[in-house]
Amino acid sequence: MKYIKRVALCAMSLLSSTVFANDSTLNEETYSLGSTKYISESLNPLSSNFIEIDGQKIYVGITGWADTGGSSDLVLEQGAIKGWENSKGVWGYGLYNNDTRHNSQYGTYDTHSLDNYTNEGSQDFDMFLISFSEEVTLTSASFSYKHGGDGEREITVAGLKNANAFQDAVNSTWSDVYSTIVENTLGHFSLGNKVNGVFESSFTNTISGTAQYWLVGAYNTVFDKNNTSHTGIGLKLSSLNIGLKDNTQQPPSTEVSEPGALALMSLGLGLVLYRRKRRV
Repeated sequence: MKYIKRVALCAMSLLSSTVFANDSTLNEETYSLGSTKYISESLNPLSSNFIEIDGQKIYVGITGWADTGGSSDLVLEQGAIKGWENSKGVWGYGLYNNDTRHNSQYGTYDTHSLDNYTNEGSQDFDMFLISFSEEVTLTSASFSYKHGGDGEREITVAGLKNANAFQDAVNSTWSDVYSTIVENTLGHFSLGNKVNGVFESSFTNTISGTAQYWLVGAYNTVFDKNNTSHTGIGLKLSSLNIGLKDNTQQPPSTEVSEPGALALMSLGLGLVLYRRKRRV
């Protein structure tokens, strides 16, 4: 009888167990950089610049950076962001850095694009730093312009723990920034075909982490330890898809699926009948 009691007790315990479920759905919205030649540049999120996701305002700041400073041409310097409208009416933004030369002989267009051309300068990688008031994830991006590239590694995306490397007089390099990358936020992506004036790139198969600071720019080999070479590319960023995780804890539930409950009850009843039959 002790064995039967233990079985019955186990069945009752499972029937009355408390279950908690976490809903980690991702609420997404598209953040457009704008539709004007110049945008407000700020390392910190601006109260006048925001995206609303599921009723919550997420404030945004944006600056542009390239390793074009110092005698070794490796120190990060802030450049000027400027926008252009393409033939389809889509606005995209590039970066004026210290290598603002246009050299058609080598196919470099450093006068306006977010690029990684190496013919002029030493391994210069242009990237936008986007700051948010909350931790978010990036799910995709669109670009209004693309020049060059190899269809494989064309853009780099990375979430950062902080923006300390971009403060004044720090003299940081991309290698310094690499040490602050948040787990599960780094990826290198290609761009799809141009549709309705934009090139799209999705990050969802690689990026799952969240961060307040994100870098988006031309493919950066400093962030890719498995590769040291690349094909030059110039880009203009148009918009980003921003995701905000909703980790809502559901109220406790005592429900167990009907087939499972019936199976447990049948097991207990069968053991009782078997025990009584043996005694007779």
